Amino acid sequence: MKISKKALSLIMVPVMLSCSTLTAFAVDAKGEDVELANSSSVIIGTLKPSVDVEPVGGAAQIAIGDVSLDGRINCVDVVILQKYITKLVNLSNDSKIACDTNGDGQMTLSDVIAIQKFISSHTDFTVDIGSQERQAIIDYYVTDVALNAANINITPGNTWILTNTISPSNATDKNVVWSSSNTKVAIVDAFGRVTAVGSGNSVITCKAVNGDAKADCNVNVTVPVTSVTLNTHSIKWPVGRSARFYPRVNPTNATNSSVSYTTSNVNVATVDSNGMLTAKGVGTCTITCKALDGSDKYDTCTVEVWQPASSVSMNTSSATIKVGGNVSLSGNISPSNSTYKSLSWSTSNSSVATVNSSGVVTGRGAGYAYITCNTTDGTGLKATCKVTVEEVKSKGQQIADYAARWVGVTPYVWGGTSLKYGADCSGFVCAIYDSFGYNLWGNRTTLSNEGYSVSLSEAKPGDIVVYYGHVAIYAGNGKVTHALSERWGTLTTDLSWGGTVKCVRRIV
Repeated sequence: MKISKKALSLIMVPVMLSCSTLTAFAVDAKGEDVELANSSSVIIGTLKPSVDVEPVGGAAQIAIGDVSLDGRINCVDVVILQKYITKLVNLSNDSKIACDTNGDGQMTLSDVIAIQKFISSHTDFTVDIGSQERQAIIDYYVTDVALNAANINITPGNTWILTNTISPSNATDKNVVWSSSNTKVAIVDAFGRVTAVGSGNSVITCKAVNGDAKADCNVNVTVPVTSVTLNTHSIKWPVGRSARFYPRVNPTNATNSSVSYTTSNVNVATVDSNGMLTAKGVGTCTITCKALDGSDKYDTCTVEVWQPASSVSMNTSSATIKVGGNVSLSGNISPSNSTYKSLSWSTSNSSVATVNSSGVVTGRGAGYAYITCNTTDGTGLKATCKVTVEEVKSKGQQIADYAARWVGVTPYVWGGTSLKYGADCSGFVCAIYDSFGYNLWGNRTTLSNEGYSVSLSEAKPGDIVVYYGHVAIYAGNGKVTHALSERWGTLTTDLSWGGTVKCVRRIV
């Protein structure tokens, strides 16, 4: 059996006449009836009402229109009939019966036209010839193929079953062939099972074996996003700062790796389509980065925005303290609405001065140190104070230092008692001690009796060195400060300048 493209509008009705013959008449070229006798053939069908025949024996069957008796009705039959009409060929009785399409017993141009119309409207059909019969079998060609989907979207590794619908429903051969335009994207088996093997687009075609009818399905294979990860998940920024997010989208071969950005509070921070984040105002918000491929994958980042300090100052730029003494420093941050108002404190030399977290400085040793207060908001602003630390002098050292201040100032005046206007040796000593609250004036001429005696080797600054006929204040390191004479006035000299030491007296 063979399947043709088009169905017949008039199906031949087989008439099985066993052991019978027929007698038929035709018209020759002159228009006279011609007897077509003793033909061992039987008409099985016609394009129009069948020929009226009488069964006279025979067992074969003939399809009206199959002039060549080859089992097919096509242009060959038309040509043979035309040649017969123009007397170019002779026909057998069976062929003559096949030519008579309208059963009028004549073979004319109308029969040629009838066969041509049949061919043009039904394309082709086959007659299956057996040993005992010649039966007309009609081929119904496939005229249309329809699929259950015109477009499908799948992901790599997944499958989709395409089914086809053949028209007409009584088509003789409904077999189809499946094919893919891009087997790197999608493949299809003989049953219409489509399997995605890559990413991209492919056209799956279902084509009828019998004829040219076909149908296509566009297959779009997409690789979905499985995760979106931001390069940071927590940010603490000052107002005005900007930077860009760099998200990682997996897998790297995702069909659509584009992402979108949103902020939960535009007054705190904004983010553009390229992931550029800008801190706008004090507060906290959440930035969301979401895949645009429909996978709903996303990641978030918490953004805290604070008001930075613009400047910091200290209550003083310098201070002087004694060893063991203290001074309190304070810092001031501007603007007043700065988020972080705390300060950190540090010293440049902890052996001279230390500072605690409240800005209290303690003198540790003679010298100077720079005390610095720093902002803690990351702006790096600072203010500095120079702190000078002095040794705590003994009373005797203070007396000795005070006496040294009058060197070259106090003139020598016999019997004088004024540091400013003049004094002699005892008057100078009494005036110096008087400045510290010690009244020695009553024993001015007998200072060797004041205080208590120490050896010269034990002498300390501020002690009174008594000579024979002279007194001085010990300056330390073997030197004394005294009102020596009218020539020399008041000066600091070696011990020997005063003469022979009689004794050393310690008042303080």
